[in-house]
Amino acid sequence: MPKRGFPSPIAPGPIAAYYDDAILYDYHHRHYRRDLAFYAALARQAKGPLLELGCGTGRLTLPMAREGTRIVAVDINPNLLDRLRRKLSQKTNGDLAERIEIVEADIAALDLGRRFPIVLMPFNTLMHFYDPPAIEAALATAKRHLASQGRFVFDVLNPDLEYLAESTGKADGAERVVHPKYKRPYWFSPANVYDAAAQINYAYHRYRRIGRGPGPKEETVVLKQRQFFPAELDAYISRAGFDLVVKYGDFAGRPFWGRAAVMICVCARAEEAGEPR
Repeated sequence: MPKRGFPSPIAPGPIAAYYDDAILYDYHHRHYRRDLAFYAALARQAKGPLLELGCGTGRLTLPMAREGTRIVAVDINPNLLDRLRRKLSQKTNGDLAERIEIVEADIAALDLGRRFPIVLMPFNTLMHFYDPPAIEAALATAKRHLASQGRFVFDVLNPDLEYLAESTGKADGAERVVHPKYKRPYWFSPANVYDAAAQINYAYHRYRRIGRGPGPKEETVVLKQRQFFPAELDAYISRAGFDLVVKYGDFAGRPFWGRAAVMICVCARAEEAGEPR
């Protein structure tokens, strides 16, 4: 399957990783808010600082910090963390920087030597670990940092089989947009390629400049996500030493059902799952 700098199936030029450009990353998720209230409520309930594994540019970090919670925000990507720091320096964010400790690190190898009452791995972060050893290492990090009677909460997409079956690399139309970085009109064309053997979906975002102006004539970024099927995910949770306390199918708190879009998992240490918080 494609790697950074390799040709895309929908574009003749090189491709870049989805997270290389923090401005473009924020642009793609500018309208996604369905999880904000859920994670903000967890932040309000936190009895002490919480650990966020995969904080990105702070889409969830900042709202959670506004609840008065102290947060240790971890991400491996320096571009995303630099954008988070710039956001924290803005006057509109007041003293939020005092509540947020930023750590640049690989989640799979992280060991802060501290435990937290709530450990979060939100917004599909686990889907960026692609093989069993990496997945197990990421979950082990969550357990290593979870305090006694604490809760580990994460969400991933529930695979849409019809969508994945149609993910053959064919561009799904084109939309005229203003590129957030170059401020010029571009044609935006999405396409997907699903590797069923590896359970990895490659989502390509192709931008083609309209007319002359600043910015490249064409660029393509790819988002690579490991797909987890429900029973498979439950098995990973169990093997990591967690009990699944509850699995939700949406951020309103409805129990998980087969065709739900997401799987939101609330986990406890296996030896403590039946004990009161």
